[in-house]
Amino acid sequence: MAGLDERYQKAVAFVGAWDAGKTMPNDRKLLCYGFFKQAAVGDVTGDQPYAVQFEKRGKWDAWNAVKGMSKDEAMKNYIEELEKQIKEFDPQNPGF
Repeated sequence: MAGLDERYQKAVAFVGAWDAGKTMPNDRKLLCYGFFKQAAVGDVTGDQPYAVQFEKRGKWDAWNAVKGMSKDEAMKNYIEELEKQIKEFDPQNPGF
């Protein structure tokens, strides 16, 4: 079985090309986004965007929700959530 880092990189590449992912509900996209940012960058920094900046605020909130999570845990959660989303929204897709 591939290592966590390798599986994570495959998952990230898969998302970039996944057409069904574009039609998912925003709350599910944001869940993956938070895990992705935490794994890639670490804890959220900077000021919280104004509430009227809907997209920026949603992304910031999703990332902030996983603040303190380790890189490995964030990668693992990203992979697991993506696998759930593939099964739910695109069950015919074999995944990554």
